[in-house]
Amino acid sequence: MFWIRQPTENFKYMYIHLLCMATKSITITSEAYERLTVFKESNESFSDVINKLTKRDSLLDLVGVLSPKEAEELEASVNESRKRMRKRMDETAARLR
Repeated sequence: MFWIRQPTENFKYMYIHLLCMATKSITITSEAYERLTVFKESNESFSDVINKLTKRDSLLDLVGVLSPKEAEELEASVNESRKRMRKRMDETAARLR
């Protein structure tokens, strides 16, 4: 059974995306529609936009972003920052005793 809700003041747009895969029809407010259109490229569907905005990145996506040398430099910098932070925390704790 297929039906389309009649447009009202709050719900002006109905978007139905049909492909060979399972689809769902949703009703959204005019405000939500306008917000989605800001992120939509001309070659994208609204499903693409929603998937893009709700994508959960994985830490594995970062593998290979840094060269081995850059990774070593970053690790050294982080370790140095941690040492400085620990020293400041120890000094603060000593003053509070």
